[in-house]
Amino acid sequence: MINREWQTVIVLSYTNATDEYGQTRTLPPTQRNVEMVCKVYSQMDVDNPKYNSIELLGITKDKDISTENEIKINNQIYVVKYVIPSGKYYQILMEKK
Repeated sequence: MINREWQTVIVLSYTNATDEYGQTRTLPPTQRNVEMVCKVYSQMDVDNPKYNSIELLGITKDKDISTENEIKINNQIYVVKYVIPSGKYYQILMEKK
């Protein structure tokens, strides 16, 4: 059943750099395609308040996604809040930017 729900999403990776004056600036993000299953995160009675802002749960085999990335799904950008490694797949908890 999960095999029919895979979709291609874009992972945005930002590289911080300094200019000639030593000021930090964010360069335009690099983009790469990743296969992911995305579901609406619908936990209403969450005991832990850090999960209250989570809107989407993504499942992927890509082990290079971290909290420094953003994910673009259907022209909407989501910020990666938490990454939970769990065996073969990684769980990505995201909130809308």
